[in-house]
Amino acid sequence: MWHFASNEVINNNTIFNNGVGCIVVGASGGATNDHTVVDNNICYKTHRGIGERGTYGPGQYATGTHNIYSNNLLYQNSTYEISLQTGTASDTVSADPQFVKYTGDSSGDYHLSSSSPAIDAGLPSDTIPGSRTVGFITRDFHGVARPQGCCFDLGADEYVF
Repeated sequence: MWHFASNEVINNNTIFNNGVGCIVVGASGGATNDHTVVDNNICYKTHRGIGERGTYGPGQYATGTHNIYSNNLLYQNSTYEISLQTGTASDTVSADPQFVKYTGDSSGDYHLSSSSPAIDAGLPSDTIPGSRTVGFITRDFHGVARPQGCCFDLGADEYVF
């Protein structure tokens, strides 16, 4: 998210094998990115995990203090898992997401296996303090109802018990 891209919500994504990075929030040229919520995502084997970037000058960041990063699973991202300038991170999981069959391309099966730490590890966006209410995401990428267990799963797919 870049250049005046404030007040956005980025949640329930599965991002893997990206040569640039997973999720980057920032701005430049006098713009500020603030009031962004990044939650319930999986970032796996990307160049960078979740990060904030951009400055106006020494010690002057282009990201605001109201950005919230919560309940994200970050694993084997080569440069960093999470690197924030001014935002706040909580409940970050650093573990193998245990996909059914990771291949690094579209031929894999990126559903969660039964032992995945991403199962029931998420929260709906409107339960995070300081986030704006956007309502629950009631269906996953394949149309499966969310949540199936006690809580929402991380990533794009909800595990079906």
